[in-house]
Amino acid sequence: MKKPSVRALAVAGIACGAVLAPAAPAWAAQVGCIIPEGAYSCSTGYVAASSRITISVTGTRYSKTVTCTAYDPNVNIRGKVSNSSTVAKSVAFSVPYNQHRLVCTRTVTTGGGGGQLYNF
Repeated sequence: MKKPSVRALAVAGIACGAVLAPAAPAWAAQVGCIIPEGAYSCSTGYVAASSRITISVTGTRYSKTVTCTAYDPNVNIRGKVSNSSTVAKSVAFSVPYNQHRLVCTRTVTTGGGGGQLYNF
């Protein structure tokens, strides 16, 4: 018996009135931090190993820039995103398969801000 194609399954699902939405992969994970008042930085633990990461950064409420950098266990920079807006900015990166952690910094000690690191 021939295996049905993904397109055929999608068409069949739509024809039956099903709502089809892609699910997050089982291995998707995230870590994040918010820079506390009185501090210049925050950091996370390692997120599970993957070869694709996304960094999402929110600036301070005073429009000061927050920069978040993803590192592998060998302290190689694998991605860096800066943002001065309170609206999150997200950037995806293809990286060598490994675990990654996030370090976020700002130049002032107030105003919040921080970042999230996702793997897929």
